[in-house]
Amino acid sequence: MVDFTAVEKDNDIILEWETATEINNEYFSVERSYDLRNYEEIARIAGEGTTDEDRFYSFVDNDAPVNQPIYYRLKQVDFDGAFEYSLIEKVIIERAYAEVNRVYPNPVFGSETVKVDVEILRPTDRAELVVSDIFGHQKMTKTVSVFAGKNTLEFSANDLTGGNYYVTLNIDNQIVTSEMLIVAQ
Repeated sequence: MVDFTAVEKDNDIILEWETATEINNEYFSVERSYDLRNYEEIARIAGEGTTDEDRFYSFVDNDAPVNQPIYYRLKQVDFDGAFEYSLIEKVIIERAYAEVNRVYPNPVFGSETVKVDVEILRPTDRAELVVSDIFGHQKMTKTVSVFAGKNTLEFSANDLTGGNYYVTLNIDNQIVTSEMLIVAQ
């Protein structure tokens, strides 16, 4: 085996490997683990038997969990049952805890209430809503109650002067930034 890689792309894990030669290669078992001890076979890819030519293989794991380490290895099995393992590849699909879908009205005028539609992707009960100017100076901080699913958060624009602001949400130390909010004079 010349190369074995595992990379995340669009919430899937792309596993690719290459062989320079193969001798009596029946198949590759693609194995996944979450603890480096217990592996499960998630795919079986037929080998080329015996060949002196480079061969390229791939498999897409579209059932991998998010926000936790995943370990992959290949088990190359010969026709006689002999086998060898590849090196182990570690991957983490990092998915946000939340997504800010909309900030409205935009622009907002002085005493209006600003609404922020967010979707919380992981169970939690609190978040911190922060309004910052374009230089990163915090102008308002508010602890809000949230739940998994769609939420509409509100705050008053009374204390904001005319200008451009970012609305961010801090959940479990992960910061999700929204589009720009414009406060009119």
